[in-house]
Amino acid sequence: AMGGWDEDWEAAVADFKLFQESNPTKVRDKIRQGIPPTVRRLLWPQMTHASKLKIHFQNNVYQKLVEMPSSNTKKIEIDLGRSLPDQSLFNQQDGIGQNSLRNVMTAYSNYDKDVGYCQGMGFLFAVLLLQLSEEDSFYVFIQLMNHNGLGGIYQPGLEGLYLMFNEFAFQLEYCEPELSKHLKKECVDVQTFSSNWFLTLFVNQLPLEVVLNIWDIYFYEGIHIIFRVALAVLSILKSSLMEKSFEDILLTLKQIPTEKVENLKLK
Repeated sequence: AMGGWDEDWEAAVADFKLFQESNPTKVRDKIRQGIPPTVRRLLWPQMTHASKLKIHFQNNVYQKLVEMPSSNTKKIEIDLGRSLPDQSLFNQQDGIGQNSLRNVMTAYSNYDKDVGYCQGMGFLFAVLLLQLSEEDSFYVFIQLMNHNGLGGIYQPGLEGLYLMFNEFAFQLEYCEPELSKHLKKECVDVQTFSSNWFLTLFVNQLPLEVVLNIWDIYFYEGIHIIFRVALAVLSILKSSLMEKSFEDILLTLKQIPTEKVENLKLK
């Protein structure tokens, strides 16, 4: 089968809603194993209902938003060279990838004036652009902000982000009481290391293949998956973290050792 295509993925791409309703458990299990890259391109817009949104928008709306001047241009330009520079698509100044990034970020900042452009969004857009067309990336991003629980994180005041910290601290204490106690003893607040994880959905913290799989699941199962991943990472690193103090803990969580997490799977 081409790049992991099979009858199931064929059915999913043909009509995701129907496929999902006919066998929810099977769908969940297949998505958890990871969507093949060639399928992902077609499925992410469907799973997030971005394809529906695209139909609601008049022709050329995206192009118009790209061409409008944006009050966020300075911030956007600064982030262009920082967003996944090790990917060949983005490593050339003013190359195709960076231009696409500039376009989608400008369009979004003009579309959502409340949020505009916030540092960190570039990473999210970069991952989308590795998978999708420029315009599809724009619509999937809107859906991410509206319906996948991310919108609150980027709202001015970051209220949603603080709610996530509280929830995460609570889950950590429940699932890993020893580690939770140790982190408190060393004065490591969850927000010091998890704000980056949440704001970029683990881009830069975990290997790209793992990130793509997390996003597959996130688009299907929602925001609680992000907590599960964060807890899984901490569980994997637990034995080494228990022996470390403040600075070394933060360093380990900032630069998670790739070999420990490259096979991270959510069961």
